[in-house]
Amino acid sequence: MTPPVQAVQQPAVSLAGNVGDAAAFWCHEHAGASGLLAAVGIFSYEPRVSMRSAIRSSWLSSMPPSFAAHFVLRGRDMQSAATVNGEAAEHRDMLFLNASSPIGRTAGPLLSLVSWFECSLRAFPKVHFVGKCDDDMWMHVLGMESLLWGALALREADGIKAGGHSSGLLNGLLGVRASTPDEPTELVVGRFERFSWFQNQSYPGHEGPVPAGFNKQPLERARCKPIARAQNTSSFPFPKGAIFFLTGGAVQSILGAMRPHALQLVATDATRCFRYSAQWRLSMSRIQHNKRPRGAVSHERLGCPRGLIDVLPPYEDVWTGFALDHLSKTRILVVDIQGALQDSYGFVAAQATLAWHSRVDTAFRTRARLLHNWSADVTRRTNCGSGFRFKCSQAMSACHGDHKWHYCKAIAPEGCDIKPYDLFDLLCGGRKGNSSARNKTTVVARKVRSSNVR
Repeated sequence: MTPPVQAVQQPAVSLAGNVGDAAAFWCHEHAGASGLLAAVGIFSYEPRVSMRSAIRSSWLSSMPPSFAAHFVLRGRDMQSAATVNGEAAEHRDMLFLNASSPIGRTAGPLLSLVSWFECSLRAFPKVHFVGKCDDDMWMHVLGMESLLWGALALREADGIKAGGHSSGLLNGLLGVRASTPDEPTELVVGRFERFSWFQNQSYPGHEGPVPAGFNKQPLERARCKPIARAQNTSSFPFPKGAIFFLTGGAVQSILGAMRPHALQLVATDATRCFRYSAQWRLSMSRIQHNKRPRGAVSHERLGCPRGLIDVLPPYEDVWTGFALDHLSKTRILVVDIQGALQDSYGFVAAQATLAWHSRVDTAFRTRARLLHNWSADVTRRTNCGSGFRFKCSQAMSACHGDHKWHYCKAIAPEGCDIKPYDLFDLLCGGRKGNSSARNKTTVVARKVRSSNVR
């Protein structure tokens, strides 16, 4: 059942425009191509010019005709509107959301996500997938395109064979049938974890994500038992926010069922109690200093009440999983790209890597460019850019909604090395000016031993 919410309007912003607003390229006014495979929103923030520049000089320059990718920023009340507007006019690869830019990191990403979901379906009619990624991501675009086409073929097949591999059409039945008008099958592609979402019935407004414990395979079995420290709170899988894709129907269903819930979280961000919120910081300050904060009127009414479960901010990716788990009359087919996503510290990638998440912003520009060139060479020499297969397991029931999750794992193409490589050799060759490395058309990175992965 969908959690009860009050009718909440999106935080008001003036449509008249002012000196701090975007001058053009509003997402709700954009007229994109119809019937694309994917519309990808690269979530960014106005000061992060260097991150956007790094993406432009690497994977954004390799977009196939079936993809549309834009940097997505909240376009109201910007601090450096003139600079950002100039960047948008020069590159024409930015879309602005009708939301305030200075909103903090606890509510901003969720507001951006819901706003992107809304405008993407209007801006790109009949799009198959709506994607979201962060501006510290590198993507193998042609490989991801191939994988998404394969996922669509998986959905359109007559069924899924448990434990079997497929490059498209499948044999055997596992409960995933072709979509019907009454029960469509929607796709979610990404890397998954499992969380819970606590909602305090006796303290309205106190709600948010709670970790459900680490699990290497969060989708292989149902775990609907409530966790001990959060009564009536069952866990659910969610796609990690660095990069994920949802079919347009899934996006539409989320907006129809859960948009008011997201907007309520954004609207009450300043008054709710969760880790890193204004009320939480006030409580921590009071505990640490054991004195009334300067300017306080009432000591007892400040901060969060004692004894509340320490919930996390309403992370947009966890909320997406929470929303998906509440859908009804929908089959959700999950495609896990675990082996194709590198999301660890260091500079590590495999031949089969389709997405790489940087953990060091200052090094992103150099690493994204080197990784892009290395991956392009690998693609020319191997079959790693296409031909991903899928291995599927038994379906499991959702913990909240009336539907099932169907889990499939993306398997690298045959002959494609899945062992990670330490790409620091690329950095050393470029930084030290090694002439032999510069003259080689291919720089071979050394394989990472499992004990030395950074």
